[in-house]
Amino acid sequence: MSSNYQPNGFPIRPSDNAPDDAWRQYADELEAIIGASEHRAEFLQTRLNKLSTHPAWKLLKKARGLLEGAPRPNAGNENEALALRYAEFKTSQTLTSAECLELKQRLDALPLKHRPMVSLLTTIQAGDDTKPLEQLIASLQSQLYSHWELCIAVESGVTVTSSGLENEGTDRIALQSPHFRDDRVHECNAEGNAGRLLQAALKLASGEYAACVNLSDTLYPDALARVVLCLSEGPADILYSDHEFFDRGKLLPCFKPAWSPDLFLSNPFYLGQICVLRTACINRDGFNSAELNLPEIALISQVTTHAKASHIKHIPRVLCSIGNTSVDNRKKDAKEILKKSLALREIDASIEAGLVPHTYRVKRSILKEALVSILIPFRDDSRMLKRCFDSIRNLTAYKNYEFILVDNGSIEKSMQRLLASEKSSVEVKIIRVDEPFNYSRLINTAARQAQGEHLLLLNNDMEALDAGWLSAMLEHSQRDEVGAVGAKLLYPNGRIQHAGVAMGLDDLAAHVYRCAPDDCSGLDYSRQLIRNCSAVTGACLMTRRKLFSELGGLNELELPVAYSDIDYCLRIREKGLLVVYTPYACLRHHESVSRGTANDPRKAAYMCRRWAKAMDDPYFSANQKVMLG
Repeated sequence: MSSNYQPNGFPIRPSDNAPDDAWRQYADELEAIIGASEHRAEFLQTRLNKLSTHPAWKLLKKARGLLEGAPRPNAGNENEALALRYAEFKTSQTLTSAECLELKQRLDALPLKHRPMVSLLTTIQAGDDTKPLEQLIASLQSQLYSHWELCIAVESGVTVTSSGLENEGTDRIALQSPHFRDDRVHECNAEGNAGRLLQAALKLASGEYAACVNLSDTLYPDALARVVLCLSEGPADILYSDHEFFDRGKLLPCFKPAWSPDLFLSNPFYLGQICVLRTACINRDGFNSAELNLPEIALISQVTTHAKASHIKHIPRVLCSIGNTSVDNRKKDAKEILKKSLALREIDASIEAGLVPHTYRVKRSILKEALVSILIPFRDDSRMLKRCFDSIRNLTAYKNYEFILVDNGSIEKSMQRLLASEKSSVEVKIIRVDEPFNYSRLINTAARQAQGEHLLLLNNDMEALDAGWLSAMLEHSQRDEVGAVGAKLLYPNGRIQHAGVAMGLDDLAAHVYRCAPDDCSGLDYSRQLIRNCSAVTGACLMTRRKLFSELGGLNELELPVAYSDIDYCLRIREKGLLVVYTPYACLRHHESVSRGTANDPRKAAYMCRRWAKAMDDPYFSANQKVMLG
């Protein structure tokens, strides 16, 4: 720590005869620390107030038992707790009459060119339960935005009546319910599977935008209003929102991140089926997957291939309720959709089953056996460094790597013996840096000595757990559109230590899913999927050496220890590149065992000033943050 600061992190008071500049600097630093502390106190008080009245408060003892190794609650109990939290959350999201009026006024203020017709497409096939159709139409008729139409394609030979479905060998459609007597409801007969029926429904549509809906879906009154208002803010080819659904009688939410191309390849269902698409994009790509049972998902896959990332927009609000569908029974067809998507995107990869049922691993081919420089700063604790070394050497299948070791003042004889034994290793370089601990400077120093095309920042308290971890990171680091890759890190007890970093948590940033079990339980299993996130920890981070140099490395002046990895990832995103988390690189992390932790309020204040706009994390929605309590 600088001599200008006390051991507790506060600046040293200038002498009475110090110049004005010294006193101004002292006042500025005190103000930054006090501001960060007040923000932290306000955050903690708000969380405490919520917890004191939270319906899930009684589950605290279970959570404590969970951390102490007690049997983990089953998924049903987890869903019950989530349902309780969501019921409270949903109450706070209920539209008031004042909010409805405000939405209508905003809609009325839009010029006519920003009030498009929105076409809803649906199909009726033999065997479908049509009783929920009236509820779907009723939900459309209650929309605050009235410029919509429902286009229904009915399988030939099927008759629809107010009481349900009949097969009478006729092409007549008898829509007798009063709900169906709406000029905005159109119908036709068609032959073929779901894709051809949707194509027939599309021919009825006149809207500039269209969305596929199931018979059992319902839209909330503000759904189309918020879609149209979002469209008025800028061009979009696809819009999607959060939704809710029933699982074992419990109403549960599905909160989604902003557009995440890697998550889509892991789970092509994550956008949901109710996506609003520009009709021109549908006409271009069409429901041309006649051999598949998922034409709407196939279409979304094609449109996202051609669309700019900025034209794929997420509305972070629950706008629809998804009824019981047969999607789960058709998810096996998603692999065929992914194959076509990879071909369209010109991605050289194989498709494997994911860690979670009905998800996938798109395993990209290593295009070049590039050298990876593994940068490890350390100070003493030879046993830990040797364990890290041995696990990499004994387990790692990818062999084209070198070690750049930065010795930050080791004095133990056991460490000296270990380093002496490594000096003859051609793949090991040892650098001695005798100065106060500055993690960022140590990494930057090692990077300047590296020969590899890729750099791997690695803590000395790591253990590799499988052969493919380094390849799993390299397959993404080699991508031009990716700037950093992070791994899944586990505590020694097997629970999650790192599965990506979310901004805006704990008043700055935090590891998501920390202490969660390393399994597929619960509804939110994204810790087991390749996905994009705002940042990953520098404890195990791969990046291209050229990019690292272009960005000036880690910030060793303002962020010598804490937050320098987060800052680096945010600069990568500022450059328009992606940060990728992969669970297929899995290591054990004895977190900060050798050097402790270093959370400095002054550095937190710097991060809050520098990255204020990044606190609204696109990959971890505000709804998810609220649901955390």
